[in-house]
Amino acid sequence: MGLSVGQGWITLSIKPLTLRRKRRSNMRAGKNSAYTDSVGRYRTKSLFVEMILKEQLDHGIKPMYTLKGRPGYKDMHDIYLECDDPTEYTFAIRCFGTWKHFQYIASHCAWFEKYLVEWREEQEIRMRSSALRTIVEVASTADPKNVTAAKYIADKGYDKKRGRPSKVEVQREKRIQAGIHEDVSSDAKRLGLH
Repeated sequence: MGLSVGQGWITLSIKPLTLRRKRRSNMRAGKNSAYTDSVGRYRTKSLFVEMILKEQLDHGIKPMYTLKGRPGYKDMHDIYLECDDPTEYTFAIRCFGTWKHFQYIASHCAWFEKYLVEWREEQEIRMRSSALRTIVEVASTADPKNVTAAKYIADKGYDKKRGRPSKVEVQREKRIQAGIHEDVSSDAKRLGLH
């Protein structure tokens, strides 16, 4: 908006108002990406052979992953465990191209959450089991650095501590401990320690 005074008269000029629509957070990957639809929105169900709609298949959209180990597709469960990353960043980049896309699916898709919870639990059991195996193996050597690092992983030293755990967390921890106990017991028997 501008105001100018001329020979006895006042001129008021107004610039045209341009409204900008705020870009939605689920539209960051750009159009025509393997992870976005034709409008630029993140693909969610259409990424998975078990969840894709018939209409999407009819329009030529192809699923990339399977949640249940179907042949011919990349198994997201296997990829998650292969990444072996408790921060999930490696997995996010490998499967979704961006961290934001993974965050979007993890927080907005209730159907995906049940798989993610199972994978996280299995990964934690796997990491702790491996750390305990390392503690058992290293216990025979005298290098305290290896034992300290393995104990850090086994005790979840990378996880932030807070107050009393919820009932759900306590039950989850019991399941994890049972899984670790099975792995360590079978390894101990195999090594002749039991």
